[in-house]
Amino acid sequence: MKPTSVFRWIAVPIVSIALPYLVLFIAITLFSELRYPYAKPVYGSIAAFMFVVQGALVAPRMNKSIAILLFTAGAILSWPMLSRLYKPDSVTPTYMPMLFTYLSGLSGVLLIFLLKKKKPVH
Repeated sequence: MKPTSVFRWIAVPIVSIALPYLVLFIAITLFSELRYPYAKPVYGSIAAFMFVVQGALVAPRMNKSIAILLFTAGAILSWPMLSRLYKPDSVTPTYMPMLFTYLSGLSGVLLIFLLKKKKPVH
């Protein structure tokens, strides 16, 4: 195998998945400096959207099915983290982070469906 081919297989996942997540986490860090009290819904929603869209776009085929699978897996994995959150300075539970995260994941699925819509053959 040529060295350029090996480098390509190493670079493609890093550039297509890891680099956007690095940009995301830098943006989250900068955003958290603003001391926004409801920052967690914003972080989760951005991460959910990027997780679904990037995973589906990187998939070689069956992008729509992969988008649905990634949304479902992300929803199941995020449930324990998001189901027991409380409002800042209160003991009242809130479901806002979970709602924002799930809606953003669904919007990622819808975006993939719009991007991968079959074009009519003339």
